[in-house]
Amino acid sequence: MDYDLVIPVAPKDVEMLPHCLAALHHLSPQPEDIYLVTPKAEPVEEVLKEADVKANVVLDTEVFDFAGKAEKPSWYQQVVKLFQTFSRSTYLVLDADTVLLQELRLFDGTGRILLGRFDFAGEPNEYYRQFMDEAFGLEPAIPKSLVSHHMVFQRSICHEMLSEFLLRHPNPNGTSDVEWFYDWLVEKGKDYEGYVSEYEAYGQLVLGRHRTIYDVREIATYEFTCYGGLRDIETNVVEHFSKAKAAGAAIMTIHKRDGSIKREWNS
Repeated sequence: MDYDLVIPVAPKDVEMLPHCLAALHHLSPQPEDIYLVTPKAEPVEEVLKEADVKANVVLDTEVFDFAGKAEKPSWYQQVVKLFQTFSRSTYLVLDADTVLLQELRLFDGTGRILLGRFDFAGEPNEYYRQFMDEAFGLEPAIPKSLVSHHMVFQRSICHEMLSEFLLRHPNPNGTSDVEWFYDWLVEKGKDYEGYVSEYEAYGQLVLGRHRTIYDVREIATYEFTCYGGLRDIETNVVEHFSKAKAAGAAIMTIHKRDGSIKREWNS
């Protein structure tokens, strides 16, 4: 199945982007086209000059015209992941602070799309469950979280999600339906930052309604948080690469205070 790769790149991600791009050879199969979506082109273009990757740089404002008013850039980025229209209809979203360490198969032998689930994932958190219910009338299809910093989306299913939202929350103001969805998110989630997860909502929906198209597998993951500038990142990434590989991790993502493999990969 042909697919494109979409990598959202926030300013905080630029220093990790070279490591993300250098590991794209682990994708199986390889994408047709690669798009880097960012609020500012120059830093990303500088990274691309040194990278052995051909990619298209897309500005946030080129995706949706309400990008400039976005009060919560991280939530705007999630809307882009769900509803962008510049790529092929099947597209992989990979977070820019995520580095592949082993082959990442995106499809099984029958052509079904494989969702990756972090091996240490617990239940979907209460805010994500509340978001899924209030936005789409959706209950979790499995009792484990599907937040994994990468996911293959199909545009037809994203449209299905938007239609479900509009049935519950008709657009009252004449703006685009996607802008109305974003405005609704901002209003509903104004009291708590962690209200929205595009990965959780989409993953739970497809496992509940589209199991002939999607399946799920467990992925061993290594997490750490790197504070400081480029020098700290370079030092820590090299150190943690070796730790992650020794632990058998398939993905390294930069989030937690201390790097640790939560459980050996058993699949």
